[in-house]
This record gives sequence, C-alpha cells and structure tokens, in this order.
Amino acid sequence: MRNLRQLAWLFFWMLCPAVVAAAPRAPGGIQLPLLPGWRLHPTLAAPPSALLREFGWIRRYAFQAFQGTRQIKLQVDLFGDASGAFGAYTFRRPAAVSRPLSACLVTVAPGNLALDCDRWLVRAKPAGAIIPAQFAPILAWAKLLPRWNAPGDQLPTIIAYAPRHERIPGSLRYCYGSSGWAQALPWVPVALAGFEYRAEAVVASYSLPRQSADFAIVAYPTPQIAQLQLQRFRQALKNAAPPVLFRRSGSLLLMVRGGDFKSASRLLASVNENTLVTWSQAIPANITDVAELFIGIILLTVGLLMVALVVGVLSGWMHARLARMFPRLFTYRGHDLIHLDLN
Repeated sequence: MRNLRQLAWLFFWMLCPAVVAAAPRAPGGIQLPLLPGWRLHPTLAAPPSALLREFGWIRRYAFQAFQGTRQIKLQVDLFGDASGAFGAYTFRRPAAVSRPLSACLVTVAPGNLALDCDRWLVRAKPAGAIIPAQFAPILAWAKLLPRWNAPGDQLPTIIAYAPRHERIPGSLRYCYGSSGWAQALPWVPVALAGFEYRAEAVVASYSLPRQSADFAIVAYPTPQIAQLQLQRFRQALKNAAPPVLFRRSGSLLLMVRGGDFKSASRLLASVNENTLVTWSQAIPANITDVAELFIGIILLTVGLLMVALVVGVLSGWMHARLARMFPRLFTYRGHDLIHLDLN
C-alpha cells in the first residue's frame, strides 16, 4: 500500500510541470487556454514597437511551443480594443491571402501565421519547415483566448470601402496615428493627415492593367473637414511624382497614386459614401423662418374664412331662388319660428 502511494505521488509530481507549462497563467489575472499536445515555455518578450503602442498595446506574452521535435515561437499581444488589434494585424501579418475564421481573421503562410481575435494579435513562427495545415492547433488555441465582447469592440467600418477587386493580397493597412501613417503612406507627409480631427485611414495596393497603384481612403468626422483637407492635400502634392489623383465622397477623402489615368479614375469612382439622414436631425431656424410661418398661418385662416363666407352666401341665395321658382318643391321657412312663452 505504501509503495502504491509513493508511486502516485511520483506520478503527480512528474505530471505537474507539463500541466503548468501547457496552461501558463499570464500576468494581470488572465488565464491563457490549454494547448493540447504541446508544452509551452515562457520566453523573454521583446519590447513593443511605437506602432503597436499607438494601437493601444497593453501587454505581450511570448512562449516557445514544443511537440516532439517540432518547435513554434508563439507571441501574443493584447490591445485595448478590437480596432487596435486589427490595425496591428494589418501591419504584422505575412503577405498572403487573409480569410475569416469564425469571429477571427487569419493569414497563414508556409513559415508564418498571424491571427486577429477580438483584442488579441497572435503570431506564430516555426523553427523549421512547416506546412500551413500544421498550424491548426494554434488556430484552435487562439479562438479560446479570453473575449470581452464590449460594444465598442468592432472592426473599423472604413475597411468596407476598400474595393476587393484587383487588390494585392496582404497589402491592406489600417491606421489612425502618425507611426502607422508613416509606414502605410510614406508618399504623404504626416502633417497633412489631420489626426487632430480624429482621422482614420485605410491603404491598399492594387494591380491595375498597366502598373500597380496605391489607393488611400481617409475618413473625417464631417464632409466640411474632408473638403478642407482635400484642398490641403492637392496643394501639397500637386508636383508629386508619380501624380496623385484626388476625390471626395461625403466625409471620405480618396487618393490614388500610380497607375494610368483611366484605371486610377475608375478606382476612385468605385468608392461612394452613403450618407444616412434621419428624422431626428436638428433643423436650423432663424427669425425669417418664424415670420414666414406666422404669415402663412394668417393667410390660411383668412382664406378659409373667405371660402366659408362665399359658400354660405351662395347656398342661402340659391335656396331662396329655388323657393320662388318652385314653391311647391322648395319652401322658405324662415318665418316659421317657435315661440316659447315662459311667463
């Protein structure tokens, strides 16, 4: 009996390191999920770049995953919201075709993987050769990461305006700060961006018939600000080489750099902002509008009184006329009054 007890304790202490390595507890009380069949060893994480900090980076977890002779370097970054995680994903994913995976976005290449889930950016890089299908355990593990599902954790709506046709895979970038702008649009000075107006931009490269072109969409709070920025951009980039074509659609500022004029113009015309008008919008009023309203009410009242007077006179005259012409059919009973003697 004592030998069996000792064997049980020995088995427990042998199993504990594997369990702890497979399910590491991250700082801040966040429990990372299990990765079945793999051992995770924490490693020293490199400091984040200025770009990731601009997207609201909070903390980074780095691990070395082992399964037999296979090794994968795993790096997980947590951001303050889903927009920040998505922006970092557009800059850190490999140049390959991305696809949705449940509620996540994933890009898988032969030697690299990037996955955006809620506020998480997951990157995996194998130590040796590995085919994309062997990343399946990492994909399943990333979908089990903690989710917040906050109302504001939505993907940016501006990315829906970027046309998919002829877009080069992996070229789309989303930014709302100077570091992202400098990397996504190096041909436009950062001072022109207008981040003081809460601007956000999406940039992608397109394979046009003759040559590739860069297409940028910058969103501003109002059409008036977009029109003001359009004038600034045109003035600053009027001598740019290759030339830059501009267009404004609502509160969106559109720019195409490169490509032939016909293809670039077609690309500009493919994006249109649909402005939503609701009944709850405030209607501005001034003293002239109020005066015109009162005058209209008075004229309507006078018109109705005149119509009532004319109709009354005509009906009375017609009744009296018919009573004289046809006394047997029409009688005038104006003299038939009922008198009540209350005395």
